[in-house]
Amino acid sequence: MRPIVFHLADNAMVVGLKGFFGRDNWHHALRCARFDIEPTSEQDFFKVPGRNDQSLWKSAHEYLRPFQRVYERAVVIIDESFDPSPGAQRIRADVKANMLSVGWEEDRFAVVVIEPMLESWLWMENDNVAKAFGVDDYTALRDTLIAEGLWDPGQPKPKATELKRALIRATKMGGKKSGRIAFSNVFEKVSSRALDNCTEPGFRLLRTKLQEWFPQQTGMQAQ
Repeated sequence: MRPIVFHLADNAMVVGLKGFFGRDNWHHALRCARFDIEPTSEQDFFKVPGRNDQSLWKSAHEYLRPFQRVYERAVVIIDESFDPSPGAQRIRADVKANMLSVGWEEDRFAVVVIEPMLESWLWMENDNVAKAFGVDDYTALRDTLIAEGLWDPGQPKPKATELKRALIRATKMGGKKSGRIAFSNVFEKVSSRALDNCTEPGFRLLRTKLQEWFPQQTGMQAQ
């Protein structure tokens, strides 16, 4: 069996995770053991065409039925922010209950709800993040977004209500044509220390589960 399938709600998630797992050192960044995953695979990184976060909330268990005998574990990743959203806690509970109802054992899957949306994972204080947008300095990028009212001073990331606008503005600052490229660029370059400082609950759950499922060897140091 393959070790893990990531069931994703949108193309930005697919692009970002494929970029991350295309790195040589992705397991060091996650502080887990390396496992077999193919960055170009449409199965390891599975998205149902035409479906979105709300669809996964209701039907992820059905979409994953063909994977139960092929993959040891599954991770469902959904944005909390969709209309109408019942909130992160309800989304997690509903998807978990549905997965259990079709035979996925509880220790074989995780439901990651990003609060409020994937754009939250872009903003980790690191110059590599700024460079992924085409901007040399993270502080300069943040100060511009603060000046334009998209980021509150003293906060670790843009306002939750302005995450999409902040992505568009940062992309334009760096001369990029597509925000989707930013997801790939950021995830390809972000350091393990920046990931250590990411406070978004969905990411922290994902990293914790991967560390539990694929623990590092004793004494191995992350780089």
